[in-house]
Amino acid sequence: MNGITEFEKNSDFPKFIAIVNVDGSFKEDTNNINNGYPILNWQ
Repeated sequence: MNGITEFEKNSDFPKFIAIVNVDGSFKEDTNNINNGYPILNWQ
């Protein structure tokens, strides 16, 4: 497994997004626009 695959399966992923998303540019993909990955706030 590579690092990305392992990271995707890690339950800490949302916590990482919260750290990276300090300015609020991203939000959860609740409508499955981006296969569950975070999307830009305006999308």
